[in-house]
Parts: sequence; C-alpha cells; structure tokens
Amino acid sequence: MKIPPRFRPAIFGLAFGLTTSASQAQADYTTLIEALQTKNRQATILLEEADLLMQGYQDYLDDPEIEATEKPALRKALLKQKTRQTLSQSEIKQFKGAMRDLRRLQKNGSVDPTGFRNSYEGLEELAKQAHGAWEEILSIRKQLQSDLLSEYQTKLIVAEGILQDLKTQENVSKRLLDSVNSRRAGSDNGEFELALKLPYLKMATARGFGISYQREDEERHAQLILVALTAYSNYFWDHFDGSRAAGGKAPSDRDRNIFGIPDGRILMSHAISHNESNYYHLSDDTRIRFNSRVRKVWGSGSLQVKTWNQNYSNPFKQACQKLTLSAKEGGVQPNETIISLIKEIDELLKIDDDARQAITQIHSQHQLKLSEAEAFGENVWLSTAAYNAAIWASESKELLPLFNLAGVRLAKQSELCNLPDWKPDTHGIQMSVRAINQASQRYPSVVKLRRDIKGYLSDSDKGNRDENIEPPVIDFEKSKEFIGEPPAEGPEKKDA
Repeated sequence: MKIPPRFRPAIFGLAFGLTTSASQAQADYTTLIEALQTKNRQATILLEEADLLMQGYQDYLDDPEIEATEKPALRKALLKQKTRQTLSQSEIKQFKGAMRDLRRLQKNGSVDPTGFRNSYEGLEELAKQAHGAWEEILSIRKQLQSDLLSEYQTKLIVAEGILQDLKTQENVSKRLLDSVNSRRAGSDNGEFELALKLPYLKMATARGFGISYQREDEERHAQLILVALTAYSNYFWDHFDGSRAAGGKAPSDRDRNIFGIPDGRILMSHAISHNESNYYHLSDDTRIRFNSRVRKVWGSGSLQVKTWNQNYSNPFKQACQKLTLSAKEGGVQPNETIISLIKEIDELLKIDDDARQAITQIHSQHQLKLSEAEAFGENVWLSTAAYNAAIWASESKELLPLFNLAGVRLAKQSELCNLPDWKPDTHGIQMSVRAINQASQRYPSVVKLRRDIKGYLSDSDKGNRDENIEPPVIDFEKSKEFIGEPPAEGPEKKDA
C-alpha cells in the first residue's frame, strides 16, 4: 500500500506524535480482540436471524394458499434478508481474519518503534560506504591477479629456459653415438676400448629384442645403444643397486643374465608375464626398467621393448663378458667406463626431470595462487550487504510511515472499540498487522546488516580485516624457488 505524497506530512506528524500511545496499543491487543469477538457474535446472531427469516419467506412463497398479490412483497423481503445474510457472512469473515492476525501478532510480539526507526538511520550512507569497500576489493583482486600472472610468466620463462639449455635429447644422443665411435678424437684408452666392444653388446641386445634399425638412422641407433646399456646394468645388477657395496654375496656367472635373476628361476619370477616357448613377454615392471630411460629422452613414440628371445641369452652373456675387467676376488667386475657413462646419462636425465617438475610445480602453484586470488573477493557478502542496505534504505521511505501509521490505526481502534456505535475497520486492522509483521521480520536483518557493515569498515580502517578476505602475500624475490640452475659446462655438472 503506497501513501500519496500529499498525505505523507500529515501522517508523519500524526504517527510520530502518537508513538507512545501506539506502542502501548500494540501491547494491549486483548481489548481489541474481545471487542471484535463481540462484534462477531452479533454478526453471527444477525446471520442466524436472516437465515430463519429467509426460510420463513421461502416457505410462504412456496405455500399455494398465498395470494399472488402478496408474493411480490414476500420476494422483496426475501431479497432483503439475502443481502443481510451476505453482509453478515462478509463481516464474520473479516472479524475472524482480523482476530486471527491480532492473535498471531500478540503471540509473536511487535518491534519497538524507536528501535525500528533507529535501525534505518544512516543506512543509506552505510550502503555507499559498503559499496566503496566492495569496489576496493575488486580493484585489489584485479591487481593481485595481474601480479600473479607476471610472477608466473617470470618463473616459467626461467624454468623453460633451463630445460631448453639442457638440450637433453641432443646431448644424450651425442654421448651415446660417441661411445661407439672408435675414431672420435680426444677419447682415452677406456673410451676407445668401449667403442670397439660396445657394438657387440648392442647387436646381441637388438637381436634378442627383435629390434631392426638402419645405421644411418642416428636417433634409433642411439636409442638401441641406451637399451643395450640398460641391459648391461641389469646384467651387473649387484653393482648398480648397491648390493655389493652393502657386503652382499656376489652372484655367480650363472646368475647373471639380462633379467638379473638366476637362469633357472626366470619362468617363475616376476620378470616376465608369460612365455611362448623361448619368447619371454616382459612384465610391466621389467618393461619400465628397460624403457624408462629411452622414453624420458625421446618420448612415448620412441623405441620400446616388449619380448625377449631367450635363444640369444648366450650371445648376450658373451657380449657382456667382453666388456668385463679381469676376474678378481669377488667375481667379475663391470667395465667402469660403462658404469660412468650410465651414471652420466642418469644424472643428465635427473636434471631434465627436475626442470620438468619445476615447470609442473610452477603451473600448479600458479593455479593455486590464482584460485586464492579469485576467492579473495568472491565472498560476496559485502556486495550483497551494500545492495540490501541501499534497497532497504529506499524501502524505508515507505515502510517507516506505514509502520507508524499501523501503530496509530491499532491504537485508534483500541480506543474506539469500547464505544457502542464502534464500527471495526477490519481492513485497516489487517493491513496494520501486516505492516507491523513486515517490520518485525525485517528488523533483525537490518540490525545485523548494520553491525556487519560497521564491523567490516571499522576493521578496514584499522588495517585489521578478516583473514578470510585478506589477499595472499606475493614474494617476488623467489622467482627461482622451484628451479635449479643449468649445468655450468656439459651434463656432468649440476649445481646443488
């Protein structure tokens, strides 16, 4: 219900002038309810009388002995009683509705007029301040996201630069191809001897795994050499896994093979998944052991071994024996040059893996910090509070006059209900109760809204905002936190 502008001054004056009496009236609805009950009983009696008279008139009309000249007057009287019946029914309905609303209001209680008006005081200004604080949050979040992107790009450029400088595939390929080049200038005796004997190991490994290659295909050639070196490390497993250094018992020559387990136990071991005659299908763990280095260097499309032909086990053993040192106490010893070469490649792969992990971690940390930055300000309660405060402040221009007018109406009805000629304003009573109920329901929300906004603005002025909406701190001095430095010279060196 809107109040016409020309009536507002009068209503405001009347409402504020009768605040005390309105408040008292709100606390004394019993008298008004009892008066409405009396009116309801009277209307019920009139309704019963109208029903009886209607029935009597209807009986007269239905009586065949009644003269036709008398019936028009009877019909008129009957219509009059029907109108009286309709009016009484409407009044009873209105009385019951007003009493029901008053009892509900009496049960729930009504808001204090002074406290209700005070809750809206300055609310419009609070809404503007909250909106300004929300705009500041959005501005900080935007700058925060920009700073995070700059930090992320800086770290990523450094990490990707390290990975590019490593040239892992190029360096590993060159080192492997140099290991079988007996004409390479600058090689020492050990490297020269390795270059002469390693091709036999490579050939035996290729035949056992059924690998074909063209000599001019340097990439596949390098991959095959790396598979042969891995096979050699499996043959001398006790030297590579630390068993010999731990003082374990040295295995006999019969225990040495490409799987690194006794020959008589291969079929029952976990080294293979199954066999078809002399073809041994490698288990998942064994395939990973053979293929992991190659995959790290050349990716998933590189050479991968799956099946070993046991018919080539003796040629493979002989090739390994050619690359052993003279027998000493403790059994045969692997070629130290091969050990150094394998460790050198593993070290380079580790540096490469560290660089890739650094890039992955940079991506992950950026996403995490970006999520935190997006969450900073995503708690939109302040935006909602500013919006509600503005809306409620605007609504109060209508709500406050209606609330005060409701108190005045109920006070006036309570004052007049004891007069004998009182005619209840049931519609006004129900509208007044509705206005007071609306105020009672809105009042706690307005009070909480004011408290929350004032609390936030107060903490903001003190620089003591809630931690849940504080932007994460960015440390720009740690741009190399998760990445190592590139080797100073060649793949042999690695900064700590």
